[in-house]
Amino acid sequence: MNTMKLIVSALAFLAAVPALAAPVSGKSAASPRLAAKLSWQGGMAEVGPTASFKYQVRAVADGAGGVVLAWEENRFRKACCRDLRDVYLQRFDQSGKPLWGASDYQAAGEEAGEELVGLLPGNNGGVLALWRRDGGMLLVQETGPSGTPMLEPRGRILAPCVMGCEWNPSEAFCEEPGGRQAMAAWVESGKASEVKNLRVIRNGNSFIYSSGITSMAGAEYRAASPVSLGAKGWLAVAWHTREAGSRIAGQFLDRDGNPVGRDFTVTMNDTKRWMNIECASSGTGALILWSSINPDELGANHELYLSRVTRNSGGNPALSSVKLGVARSSAMYIPPVHVSMETTFTWTGQTQFQNVGKENLFWRRTSSMFPDGSGGCVAWWVEGEKIRVVRVRPGESGLVVSKGFTIGSSPDIGFTPFVVPLEGKRLFLVWAEKRERIYRVLGREFSVEGKSPAPVGDTVVLQPDSPGAPRWAATAPAGRRSAWLTLSLLTNGGNAVSIRLGRISW
Repeated sequence: MNTMKLIVSALAFLAAVPALAAPVSGKSAASPRLAAKLSWQGGMAEVGPTASFKYQVRAVADGAGGVVLAWEENRFRKACCRDLRDVYLQRFDQSGKPLWGASDYQAAGEEAGEELVGLLPGNNGGVLALWRRDGGMLLVQETGPSGTPMLEPRGRILAPCVMGCEWNPSEAFCEEPGGRQAMAAWVESGKASEVKNLRVIRNGNSFIYSSGITSMAGAEYRAASPVSLGAKGWLAVAWHTREAGSRIAGQFLDRDGNPVGRDFTVTMNDTKRWMNIECASSGTGALILWSSINPDELGANHELYLSRVTRNSGGNPALSSVKLGVARSSAMYIPPVHVSMETTFTWTGQTQFQNVGKENLFWRRTSSMFPDGSGGCVAWWVEGEKIRVVRVRPGESGLVVSKGFTIGSSPDIGFTPFVVPLEGKRLFLVWAEKRERIYRVLGREFSVEGKSPAPVGDTVVLQPDSPGAPRWAATAPAGRRSAWLTLSLLTNGGNAVSIRLGRISW
């Protein structure tokens, strides 16, 4: 969801969640196969139960059976109309014990405000954290196994932006399979035809940083995403959503981040606006999941599309696209509506932000995908009051969409469904449901052995009915046949926010 592109967002559990057992249906027990394979150890740790919201929660394994978490937080700092988020880190051992102090390690804490861009495992339990400051410069901090900063105390500036930068932090960073290299991509304002990239190369016990520029036709690109093509290099995907029309474009890069061939257009439209763009590797190509809305119908349904980009024998791009369906709107309110503007701040991780009185309207995903390792993916989206799950694979005449299946009811559109890979062709889909102000989190195993995904066993309850609202989440390997799972959870009517840590085994 494990590369940064495979880090999937969205899982929620309470501290006192029991092992996976209780089915939603009236049957007396879950499927024997599911019950025998999956177990949940919740409530292992709780991080920062403060009144400030936690954004962009991410996780990486520490190499010793533990995990390192990173997140953005406006801890104890209130300023009207200004974004003062900082970047925090915490490492946990195998038992869930925090190792970097009771108050967590503040990697970035300037007045300008920071947004987390990427997280990589370092050496002997350390990490490398990338963030942007005040919508502009890109900074990095490397920590040792005890959380000691290895670079300048306030982080090292890697890429200043003279005119400011356009980013989508949730899609701006990609780690290639194997973890030897990673790349961040963005667009500099005022030079909107230039997509810039920063490569991070692991060299023994240290990292090397290098940058590049890709020139693309068109104007006013808003953000860009890098996609790893393995030994073939990279693909930079850029887009803009303006009144003059929307465009998604691409440019192949070599291993050093330099352009190869000419840039190309994936799609463009003068009347629609692109939202919730997500990119993932597809062997020697890339998958791009994107939704289209009519700006005159704010809050209406999204038309959901999937595109696949590869290079043919002549080095030119080969494109194929398919419409998957119609997804629910991804508009939601965070924090709760009773929280005043003095304690809220803008999140620009998705496409749009609006003020509605004292309420902040945020865009969140109601669709996502998980690459299947054979050039296609499993895609899912909120369709009406159900979640639709299909498999998309390359065919002789383009992309082929399977029949799939639907699960769930009353899905919470503030929580993106996500997949935990189990073993072989088995996946575990997790989603949240909301009824008035009560939330619960559910899971369902399914198989992708055939052309169409098929559910296995019964739906199981991971979090019983609770007023705690799950929001951000992350996952990281915890060893053989297990994974760490963590989330940011709103509790006490939204007056307290904490990060809960647990482990799933199969």
